[in-house]
Amino acid sequence: MGRLVAVLVGLGAGTLAGCLLELELGASCGDEHHDRRFEECDPGDPDSIPNNCSCDPSTCKLACCHDGVREGDEVCDDQDFGSLFFHCESPVCVNCAEVRCPPCGNGETDMGEECDVELGLATKPVDCSDIPVPGRPGQTYLPGGSPRCLDDCRWDRSTCNLCGNGELDDEIIDPNTGNPINAAERCDGEEFDLAERFDRCLSVCGETGRDCNATCGVGCFEIEVDPDDSGCCVRAGFARTAGVPCCCELPAAEVPDYCSDVFDPPLGGGTTAPTCPG
Repeated sequence: MGRLVAVLVGLGAGTLAGCLLELELGASCGDEHHDRRFEECDPGDPDSIPNNCSCDPSTCKLACCHDGVREGDEVCDDQDFGSLFFHCESPVCVNCAEVRCPPCGNGETDMGEECDVELGLATKPVDCSDIPVPGRPGQTYLPGGSPRCLDDCRWDRSTCNLCGNGELDDEIIDPNTGNPINAAERCDGEEFDLAERFDRCLSVCGETGRDCNATCGVGCFEIEVDPDDSGCCVRAGFARTAGVPCCCELPAAEVPDYCSDVFDPPLGGGTTAPTCPG
């Protein structure tokens, strides 16, 4: 009887020990089972590893490229280079596995670059007339301005323009980025965007269908009218009013280019009559 009790006690102790072992929960990294309670991933379970990530086989922790944190076997991650030292000013992290020094900023004007930020303007004084107009082969900007080299080793053209060439130039678009560089001109010398000019004259003359003495402002972006010398006149197709001549009735030197005819002698000096011809 005593021997039977001893056996039963031993079996009970073994059973209890087995239960205690089963209660010792924890990660079993590498068992091809992703236990979310303890593991971020498992190297044997591909579904547990997101794109651009790797799973540490010893800790079952994720290291993900482009999360901005250098971890695991990553050499770098975006702008996180850890304590690594580089000789270039703007190192680039490639897929978290390689660090490259881009040509831009290496002190030389390499293929595909217009300038180099390290060279600046020290090696050659640069004027806007030395810089080509993007998308317009053979054309350069007019003299003046103070271009500088940008961080992408391309010229900043914001201070350059074509104002003064006597032509209305459209908006200039950078063919590399599709972004506008220079706005469209509203005027240039004696050339005007007529819709813009007529709108400006309306604000001074007070009635639709008017033209006026306008001048082109600085940069060719503003049309200016002197209220004390507006010279308002009635455009073709609009009714004449007393005291305001038709534009085509002005002295020959003052008749706008868009008038089809110059009338001499004048048609009647601003009497209330039919619409202005021209």
